Amino acid sequence: MPLHLDTDHTNTPEARFNMAVDFIDAHAAQHLDESQLLSRCTAAIMARFPVSQRTANHDALHALAATQARNTPAYVDINHSTSHVVYVTSPRTGRLIAFTASQLLALADEHRDTTPNGDLAAARCGRRADF
Repeated sequence: MPLHLDTDHTNTPEARFNMAVDFIDAHAAQHLDESQLLSRCTAAIMARFPVSQRTANHDALHALAATQARNTPAYVDINHSTSHVVYVTSPRTGRLIAFTASQLLALADEHRDTTPNGDLAAARCGRRADF
């Protein structure tokens, strides 16, 4: 994958996404957890483009999801999902799995509460997305 860091200075969602994917690909092995990688990627986007931390974090999360999808081809079925229920297609079976918003919150809380390192659990399950 070609690096866009030195050639693409246009402040568009696509340019920021490409820069974030390139950053994650180049730096993923340097980090012990995704939270640290996301923080550094967010900072790199903000250093490169005149955007808010919220926008940069949004771009970094999308890039992380895209890079993770290379290895685990799970995806949210947008056509069936609503604001109250999210359908995820299982990469193993191809079947749709439904989660209500309440179930997702309960899963995130349960994972956070039962994991010795709560900060890492919060980073991996139920990332905060400020919109």
